Amino acid sequence: MITFSNGNSYRLVYLDTNSINEISKNTRKMGKIFMERFCVDNFMFVTSCFNLFELSKTKGDTRKNIIKFFNIFPLAIMYTFPQLIEFEKSSSKFNQEMIMFATGPSPLFNFQFSDILNLIENDSNMDKALKKMKQKFEKEIVCLRQKQTRLNWNLKFKKNLLESMNDTFKFEENYFEIKELGKYKSLEVLAFIMNQFIYESNKTIEINSVIDAYNCSILPYVEFYITEKTVGSWLDKAKYKFKYLQNIEIIKIKDLME
Repeated sequence: MITFSNGNSYRLVYLDTNSINEISKNTRKMGKIFMERFCVDNFMFVTSCFNLFELSKTKGDTRKNIIKFFNIFPLAIMYTFPQLIEFEKSSSKFNQEMIMFATGPSPLFNFQFSDILNLIENDSNMDKALKKMKQKFEKEIVCLRQKQTRLNWNLKFKKNLLESMNDTFKFEENYFEIKELGKYKSLEVLAFIMNQFIYESNKTIEINSVIDAYNCSILPYVEFYITEKTVGSWLDKAKYKFKYLQNIEIIKIKDLME
C-alpha cells in the first residue's frame, strides 16, 4: 500500500503485459469485471520496466487501446530485483521510492503513458540497455541450464534457496553475499520461482521465462498480482512457502472474464 503526503492511501495492483492488453481492449469479457472491481479510488496500478519495454513494441489497435486506457488511469512503474535489494537493506516494508515514476492524465501527471512509450521507442540508449539486459539474461540462462537436472531441491529447502539466491545475485553489480533468509523478500520469491519452475522444467529455458521470474520479485510489495495462468500457478505455490505472501491475492486473467 502506498500513502501520499495528502494522506490518501492506495492498494497496489500489479498488471503484467497480458493483463494490460486484455484490460485495454475493454471488452465485455474482461473490461467490465475489472473496471467494477479495481477502477475505484483506493487502488493504484503498477507494472515493471520489463513490461514497459515489451509494451513499447506494440503496434496498431493494440497500442492505441493501451494508450487510450492508461492515459486516463494512472500507472506506476515499479522497480524489480536487483534494485529492490537496495530498499530491503534498510526495511522489509514497502517503500514509496520503490516506485520509479507514474504516468496518468495531464495536467495531474508530468508524463502520459503515450509519452513514455514514444520515448522508449525512439531513444537509441534504450536499444543499448535492452541489448545489455539480454546478454546478462543469456549468461544467466547458461547457468540455469547447468542446474536444470538438480534433484528435488525442496528436500533441503532453506539451504538450497539461500544458495540459489546468491547464485542469481552474483550476476548483479550490487552483489553481496546473503547469509540468512527473511530479509530480502524480492530475491527469495525470484529464486523460488527459478528453482521450482525453471530448474526442474524439461522445457528449453527462454528469456521470457527469466523475465517472468524477475517480475515476480515485486510480489511481496503489492496487494494484488494479476497475471496469466502459468505465472499465477507459480505464485500460488509460493504463497504456501512464504508467510509474508499469505495476504496477497493472486488473480489469473481468466478469473476476470465473464
